[in-house]
Amino acid sequence: MWRNPQARREVVGQILDYARTLTKWSYSDIQRQVSSRLKKSGNVPFELARVFHPELSEAEFVDSTSRSLRGGRFLMIIIGDGIREDVEAIAEHINRHTGGGFQLAIVEAAIYAKANDAPIAVQTRLIARTQIIERTV
Repeated sequence: MWRNPQARREVVGQILDYARTLTKWSYSDIQRQVSSRLKKSGNVPFELARVFHPELSEAEFVDSTSRSLRGGRFLMIIIGDGIREDVEAIAEHINRHTGGGFQLAIVEAAIYAKANDAPIAVQTRLIARTQIIERTV
C-alpha cells in the first residue's frame, strides 16, 4: 500500500464491500463461519466471548450481535506495513461522511524477523484515531 496508489484504493474498496456484505449476514451466518474455521461445533462465537466476559448472557449476546450486524455497527480495520497519509485522509472522510454505523481504523504494523527461526516481533502504530458517533434517524 505504500508505493501503489491503486492498491490503496482497492484495499479501501474491498473493506467497504466487506462492510456491505456483513450487514446482510445473520448471527447464524457468523456462527457457521466461525465454527467452520475453528472446526468446533456449538455456539462458538458466544463461547469465545464468554472467556473474556463470564457473566455474558447467550440470548443478549446473540441479540446484540444480530442488531449490530443489521445496523452495520462494527469496526473495520486495515493493517499494513506502511500507511501513507492519504489513506488516513480517506479513512477520516469515510468516518465523517458515511451513513452506516461502521467505523474504519488504520493501523501500521512494523514486522521484525529474528535470526535462526526465532519468533517475529510486531510493533503496531495507530495511524487514524476515530470517534464513534451515534447516528439516529
